[in-house]
Amino acid sequence: MEPTSRSLTIKLGSQRFVYAEDDRVVRSGPVSSGRQGYETPRGRFSVRSKQMDKVSYRYTNSLGMRAWMPYSIQFHGDYFLHEGWLPGYPDSHGCVRVGEQDARFLFDRLRIGDRVTVVD
Repeated sequence: MEPTSRSLTIKLGSQRFVYAEDDRVVRSGPVSSGRQGYETPRGRFSVRSKQMDKVSYRYTNSLGMRAWMPYSIQFHGDYFLHEGWLPGYPDSHGCVRVGEQDARFLFDRLRIGDRVTVVD
């Protein structure tokens, strides 16, 4: 049965996400958010778009190539949740990185318009 509500909460202080359906926690896991000078915005947002094989036109990776952002979920302006490296601390340019399995899961479950909340 399709849930009536889906929500994602990003907890910057603990570097964790919590995904819920119908106010019941379904999955949680680690994230890496924006580092100093590139902080992830806090607030209440919603899923604006999704793109499975997104490539950044703003940032490059350590090889100087445009950064690959698989399973991208846009939640505010140029800010996305996507698969990426998880060093255990804030390290991105503002996006929220999650591991591959979590990225696939969230990409499959979240829909355009679903709530995304970013808190301290």
